[in-house]
Amino acid sequence: MGKTNDMTDDFDKRLEAYAKKRVPNDEVDASITVYERVKTARAILQSLLPGAFSDASVVAVAVEIGRVKQSRQAVAARE
Repeated sequence: MGKTNDMTDDFDKRLEAYAKKRVPNDEVDASITVYERVKTARAILQSLLPGAFSDASVVAVAVEIGRVKQSRQAVAARE
């Protein structure tokens, strides 16, 4: 039988280690926020510039996501 891709990555392993070490929730939440912003930034760049972007561009877009959120300039989601 083939191996099932459960989508577990190194970050999931890090979260398990956090749980074992009883890392404070605010630290875990911050880590998850950064992880999700970087994944979102990569997805944005992949959709706009398929294969034509650097790791530095991913970081720059992730930082911009945080800046826009902090400044409350984000476009409101439509229902």
